[in-house]
Amino acid sequence: MAYFATPWCAWFWLVVAACFQAGSAGASTVRYPRLAGDSVRASEVFDQVSLLREALRRSSPSTVLEAHEYTDAMSLSRVYSDVVEGKNVDVIWRTTTVARETDLLPVRIPIDKGLFGWRVPVIRAEDQDQFARIKTHAQLESKRGGVGFDWADRTIMEANNLPLETAPRGSLLFGMLNAKRFDYIPRSLAEIEGEAPRYSEMNLMPAPGLIIHYPTAVYFFVNRKKPELAEKIRLGLEAMIADGSFERDFRQRYGAVLQELQLKNRVVIELSNPLLPVSTPLKRTVLWFKPVTAGRAKP
Repeated sequence: MAYFATPWCAWFWLVVAACFQAGSAGASTVRYPRLAGDSVRASEVFDQVSLLREALRRSSPSTVLEAHEYTDAMSLSRVYSDVVEGKNVDVIWRTTTVARETDLLPVRIPIDKGLFGWRVPVIRAEDQDQFARIKTHAQLESKRGGVGFDWADRTIMEANNLPLETAPRGSLLFGMLNAKRFDYIPRSLAEIEGEAPRYSEMNLMPAPGLIIHYPTAVYFFVNRKKPELAEKIRLGLEAMIADGSFERDFRQRYGAVLQELQLKNRVVIELSNPLLPVSTPLKRTVLWFKPVTAGRAKP
């Protein structure tokens, strides 16, 4: 009897241990950054975390999302360094560049359908007549823009000969614009609606009749040692694209502001993007937003 009991007991506990390990491996926590006190980015964080949560629900239901708080004094550069080093956060969302795709592992699905590259200049209301007359790249060069020091826009706009001022944090830019340190802030169509209360407080507004465009993609990025996390996110997003919920979510989030901005009445000033990796899936049309506009001015 003992001869049969011992192997059976050993087998039983091995199965129990294996099941426990499998269950533990299936449950994981994914940490994302939240910059405390930065209301400029609050709506963006909400939208992207909601999308990330839904993607992971599709591919990895046991995964738990958790915010890691950063103080307002910390810049996006600190967050970026943390995910590169595998500290504090596991995933971020940033515009893609060759350097970022070298440092981190991208999930090559633009989570806002390229909307980040469609930018309306936010201006002082008193300057709206000046901006309404801008129809060409050369005319835009007469105005000075304001961007964050570590924004990809800085390199893109400098490469297109557009004069700039920089700020260490994006939250400072509105006060600087109001104080006439520069003439406009190029804000993406994905950001305009969430920032509207701040515009009215400072007598700022989206410039009429004008939009700036450069090809870019906002991706989820993870540490290069976590390809399994990147794959979970990719599979979840692909499932949303396949059943149409990705497009429905996009329209629900941005439909109202796109209609309000009347893109068909705006002239587009096209910029080149020297930071865009060749691997960007520009030919996969389902991934990109393509508005009807009043015309385009090349660089």
